[in-house]
Amino acid sequence: AGVFAVPVGALDERGEGARVWRVRDGRIAPVPVQVLAVDGEVAQVAGALAPGERIVALGTHLLRDGMAVREQPR
Repeated sequence: AGVFAVPVGALDERGEGARVWRVRDGRIAPVPVQVLAVDGEVAQVAGALAPGERIVALGTHLLRDGMAVREQPR
């Protein structure tokens, strides 16, 4: 597991532990993470993510596994 900086809004905790939502091929899947630190708008997390992977940054409380999403241009 690597350590990554993610927006605080990307963290989702519904009583099952912290997770972020990874985007692959237009679908999302939860990835369990350990929150190491939170500083303002950024959280340091450890988990099974790879550098450059896309995650959902806002509205994570509305998501379900396998849900289709559309990425916003950067």
